Amino acid sequence: RAAPARRRPAAAPEKRVTDERASGLARIDGPARKFVVLTQPRSGSTWLVKYSDGFARAAGVVTEGEVLHPDRIRKAAPRLLGYAPAAPLSVAELYVYLRGSYAELARGVGWHASSQRQRNNATAAAEAPPPRLVGAKIMHHQLPAPTPTHAAVTPGAAGTLGRVAVDPVLRFAQFHGVAVVQLYRENQLARYVSLLAIETQHLAYHGADGAPTSAANDAHAPVAVDAVKAWDFCHVHARQNLALAAYLGRRVPPAYLAVVPYEALLRPETATLFFDDLRAKVGLPRGGPYAPGPPPRPCRDRVSNWDALLAGPRPFNRTVWRRMCETEDRVVADAWRYGPAKEFYRGFDEPAPTPTRGLAKPAPNRGLAKKNKKSRQKRADAAPAGRAAPSTTPSTTTTAEAKGTSLLARDVLWRHGFFDGEFPLVIRQRGARRLTPLVSRAER
Repeated sequence: RAAPARRRPAAAPEKRVTDERASGLARIDGPARKFVVLTQPRSGSTWLVKYSDGFARAAGVVTEGEVLHPDRIRKAAPRLLGYAPAAPLSVAELYVYLRGSYAELARGVGWHASSQRQRNNATAAAEAPPPRLVGAKIMHHQLPAPTPTHAAVTPGAAGTLGRVAVDPVLRFAQFHGVAVVQLYRENQLARYVSLLAIETQHLAYHGADGAPTSAANDAHAPVAVDAVKAWDFCHVHARQNLALAAYLGRRVPPAYLAVVPYEALLRPETATLFFDDLRAKVGLPRGGPYAPGPPPRPCRDRVSNWDALLAGPRPFNRTVWRRMCETEDRVVADAWRYGPAKEFYRGFDEPAPTPTRGLAKPAPNRGLAKKNKKSRQKRADAAPAGRAAPSTTPSTTTTAEAKGTSLLARDVLWRHGFFDGEFPLVIRQRGARRLTPLVSRAER
């Protein structure tokens, strides 16, 4: 007699995170301050978030690595969402996932740099200092895809930022009071060499214990660099960093935004200045002096065709990247370096050329100007008594005064050779929305 066929259990209905659930989340409890680092691979983020003396090793700092890494999502999403989501995360899933991740960090579950790694160890977390600062990092390519509500950072432009949206992360940061840190690497040529060595020589991004492998990877065998590919990489990624800095500067209050050049954290003459600014933005007291980061290895020792690269079809000989490669990532102040319609180079063996005029402005529309003048005059005449009419003269208030001041003024950044987050790259505002809390004030 044939055995009866077994019935397959009915598949459980998939429980998706809805917008209502994401909007109904309360703020994360606890006194710990929060931060998120937006960065690119090989920009020193692992060292900053987990091993730096001036930041990660402060008492009470609990951090996570790449919180949106696919492996991390695969392991943590069932615990935080209640199911294994299909990649990539939706915006609603992203809100719930990030809130759960930061809530765990606020309970002390994470990386305690002051006492080494103690993950998912309740006893060790209880013995560690109470969390006073928690945070994680997100790579540019791990940001969510654009939606009809959230536009890309640089819509239609080449590079990663033309295919991802940062607004969902900024809305989460705004609602939960998370400070935003943009960590970038000024020496894009050194980044390219590191990534090329990892790809061609099958090196690991991190060590077995999660430590940064910058020192080990810098000891790789010399690699041959294609001048055209390296030039395109350096220009695209440098422009993306500048575009993101400008984008964040328009959407994040200055008190919650820190733009940090990795090389400035390595040099004794600038480490205290930039670490103190970063610590002030995330709620840590200023300190110093701080232990320097890992020393860089000269690019000449890492590139087999270094001389040919400088004499190749691209003018690397005149770039700031070549200067940094030969001066241990030091940069020299030059306010002219980043200006309208200028490339990312300055004179190295020759004086800087005469600055050219910026992009030509379109001819003014005389008829429209007259119409606007009449409209302003009508508004001035219609202003009620006792109320000052709107001024028709240009305001003398600077952008920095309107947005608030920062510990690092523009001239300080220029003095040490770093950009101030401005670049005339056209960023379309199509589909952009003003950042608003996930729930209304009446629902809180």
